[in-house]
Amino acid sequence: MDDAAAPDAYDIALATRAVRVHCVVMLWPHAERCLNCGWPHPCVTQRWGRKILLAAGWSEREIAALDRRSGVWS
Repeated sequence: MDDAAAPDAYDIALATRAVRVHCVVMLWPHAERCLNCGWPHPCVTQRWGRKILLAAGWSEREIAALDRRSGVWS
């Protein structure tokens, strides 16, 4: 995605997948990690996805709704 251009449908699709897959998990007290890559949360991929979705006009509530896990490890 060009920084001057608005995100297109392909960018938005990748970003929604990134936000869903790179979600937060508590591995031990006071340590939030990315469920997918294990880096401190939010990881680079999660931040990228959120940036794209915010640029596309998504609200924080809509982005948060992408995390539809039934439990912490699902």
